[in-house]
Amino acid sequence: MYIFKTKLPKNKKCLVGLPGVYGIGDKSSIQLLTEAGIGSKYRINQLRNTKQFRLSEGIKVRGLKVSTILRKEVQKNIEHHFEIKDYRGNRHRLGYPVRGQRTRSNARTQKKLGYKRVRLIK
Repeated sequence: MYIFKTKLPKNKKCLVGLPGVYGIGDKSSIQLLTEAGIGSKYRINQLRNTKQFRLSEGIKVRGLKVSTILRKEVQKNIEHHFEIKDYRGNRHRLGYPVRGQRTRSNARTQKKLGYKRVRLIK
């Protein structure tokens, strides 16, 4: 089953599989499933077309930005910080933690990924 260009795993429960869509978390998945009338024990491969349609319509009605739309918006926000050359943009460019975390003993992962991020975002 696909929701907004994201393939959901077939055998997982809807409650667990729905947060696999970028922009949908645990709380919003619970709310969407209750509004669509889908129980927490349903698995994704058990959903019929009507319930799939209710899920996608619930996302549209709530105005949730998901998948590619949300990714583009986040990328646009990062590029905005690059353009105005503020502190956050500089941290993004260098690949360091942006939100004030310490880098002396932590942030190894962020530093490792930093060189890739600089290549992707210019």
